[in-house]
Amino acid sequence: MLWFKNLMVYRLSRDIALRAEEMEKQLASMTFTPCGSQDMAKMGWVPPMGSHSDALTHTANGQIIICARKEEKILPSPVIKQALEAKIQKLEADQGRKLKKTEKDSLKDEVLHSLLPRAFSRFSQTMMWIDTVNGLIMVDCASAKKAEDTLALLA
Repeated sequence: MLWFKNLMVYRLSRDIALRAEEMEKQLASMTFTPCGSQDMAKMGWVPPMGSHSDALTHTANGQIIICARKEEKILPSPVIKQALEAKIQKLEADQGRKLKKTEKDSLKDEVLHSLLPRAFSRFSQTMMWIDTVNGLIMVDCASAKKAEDTLALLA
């Protein structure tokens, strides 16, 4: 059985004819794929019933349940700062001068790209319940930002 811990409720401002078959096709174009070696985060749709079904929607009596999954790479700022400081010190010693801010910024990007493939991933799932009868969308999350990110994936 599926229980929601937190609900952010949104009312549809206009009548939208949502049919599960059409929604299934739309969600299929945005299925979840894991982050590549240089991606900081990715989000997509997964089956709401987990491994019990391959369907991206679960429908009953005008109620539709869908699930979004997000993967984020975790790079702690002290790790980035330490690698950046080491690289800056090495370059300043080699060149015999202080680096400019723009040079340090480009070095920070290089450090980020070198650390991303080794970063750990954090996964999260957000369930959505679409009540087509009453024109409501309920998102199972505590923060408005997470709810809006998930709703944006629907558009």
